[in-house]
Amino acid sequence: MRNIYLLLARSFSNPFLLYVWGFLLSILVYSLRWTKAYDNLSLSLLIFFIITFFISFLCSFLVKSKNVFTKIPCSSKNGPILFVFYIGIILEFIFFGYIPLISAISGAITYGDFTGIKGFHFVLYSSLFVYSIYLFHQFISQKSFKLFLLFMLSVLPHLLVINRGGLMLIVSSCLVIIIMKKGYIKFKMFLKLIIFSLVLLSLFGIMGNLRSKYSRSDDNYILDVGGATPEFRNSIIPKVYFWSYIYIASPLGNLQYIIDYRDVSDFGVVDLIDFGVNATMPNFVSKRISPYLKTKFHSTDNYLVIKAFNVATMYFIPYYILGWWGLILMYLFVISVVISYVIFVKDSSRYFITGWSIICSIMLFSMFSNMWSSMGLTSVIIVFVLSFFERVRIKF
Repeated sequence: MRNIYLLLARSFSNPFLLYVWGFLLSILVYSLRWTKAYDNLSLSLLIFFIITFFISFLCSFLVKSKNVFTKIPCSSKNGPILFVFYIGIILEFIFFGYIPLISAISGAITYGDFTGIKGFHFVLYSSLFVYSIYLFHQFISQKSFKLFLLFMLSVLPHLLVINRGGLMLIVSSCLVIIIMKKGYIKFKMFLKLIIFSLVLLSLFGIMGNLRSKYSRSDDNYILDVGGATPEFRNSIIPKVYFWSYIYIASPLGNLQYIIDYRDVSDFGVVDLIDFGVNATMPNFVSKRISPYLKTKFHSTDNYLVIKAFNVATMYFIPYYILGWWGLILMYLFVISVVISYVIFVKDSSRYFITGWSIICSIMLFSMFSNMWSSMGLTSVIIVFVLSFFERVRIKF
């Protein structure tokens, strides 16, 4: 039985197996059919996922030896670095004249009103996310209340700007570190994870209601927009969970829709450049490069089943540009990121587990494109940079 506990823990802290868990969960949730908006997944798409699941399973053995917890010491620079982050955070609040969470609760703004200072906001919160996970690794290693307090202070800004994606990545990355330290998952712990996930999903739904002025005043708003079935409306399932369902189901629904209605029969060098910029680079980079490139990339709004739910999988944009070849190349890119991390970041680095847990989380949430194009990939790059600084004796 102990071997089963060990295998379960290893599968929840191995990025390639978490890719399988993530998309498998997404497919299972999609099959609940709580909305009448989305069609059934095609056989070709299911075969593609099965093939990537098999390859991911084989690749999981390549990084098996890296899936080991190591303790790190407490850094003397934690307080000053967090202080610098808070200076940037407070400057943004002063610049916009409000704190998003408080203003959203009062009804003064909706989530989309707060964009942060262009460029600065993205780098600030991506860096803070990495440092939050690094602080948590220190806390788990040293069991210091001071480190726990600093970690919580590093998480608070994500809550204040209603950064649901960032909060989910922080929680999942921390869970990966906990699982790595324990080395096993017993049934009792697995049950606790399920209960914790249900609580987290309900909070996700509550924060979703705060994001829109319509959903704050109308409990049925999200059900109407998402096309909830009569069966779900009349069920005993709390309606707040529909937010999580539609958020998880929408990426697959949109991917299936674009596969059904967009024919990509051929492509050229310009399209490959388009793919390289818009599918594999962080958003804040691709948005600045795209205007200078002669690409054919256009709005994808016509390929969204429900315009209000524009969330897509990491495969959506690649298919838009290159068709099925886009899906294949995107999967190969994802594999290369993980392998490159294992090769270039030494497992003896104090930042290795920080980056490892982040990659695990990104792979788990690969059904969401913004996990790669937004905070996720940028965070991995930051860990690469930190690891390089460590080699030349510059430590944070």
